[in-house]
Amino acid sequence: MFQQLLDIIFPRRCFACHTVGRYFCLECSANLARAGSNELGHLAAFDYDQPAIKKAIWKLKYSGITSLADELGALLAEHLLEEMIELALYAGRERVLVVPVPLSRARRRRRGYNQSALLARALVKRMPDKLEYRDDLIFKIKDTPAQVSLSRRAERLRNLRGAFRAPRPERLAGRAVLIIDDVITTGATLSEMAKTLKTAGADPILTAALAHREI
Repeated sequence: MFQQLLDIIFPRRCFACHTVGRYFCLECSANLARAGSNELGHLAAFDYDQPAIKKAIWKLKYSGITSLADELGALLAEHLLEEMIELALYAGRERVLVVPVPLSRARRRRRGYNQSALLARALVKRMPDKLEYRDDLIFKIKDTPAQVSLSRRAERLRNLRGAFRAPRPERLAGRAVLIIDDVITTGATLSEMAKTLKTAGADPILTAALAHREI
């Protein structure tokens, strides 16, 4: 009800053409520049450097407009549909575990929410029979400096070394996992998370984000 009231007072406008009704109208969403997988195999739906995507991510991440996550999650689901079906087939009867990139407790407390978790939940809503949202299988145990403050991949990898912990390996053993983030830059965060989950027994692991940003 609160969101409906906000939509009446502040109607949603397309970030690309400013048409009232949605954050991304059907025509503009179809024309967004697509990304792909980087050299490490991390998937991304869109190119971050297009203004509409950049603005949407900033509004979701820093302005508290959490209602954006549903539309962005739907766009991500559309882009990942083929990969998600393949993962679901590999998993067999068990649903694929969808795991968001976690925030440290300190950053989660400062921001009030985890934007990657909102995207992951929105994604799972599109395929609830094949995907299962879990945010209790891996945690960030170090409050590291923001990755955006580091320009080199080697620095980012050092920054995240030992930053994640998977305390329940028995719940990951042999399970297919899809890790979701908002933005991929060098892929250091996703690589470190995937390594931690693989050590805990998860297999296979797919990593994906809404957008890819060049540095």
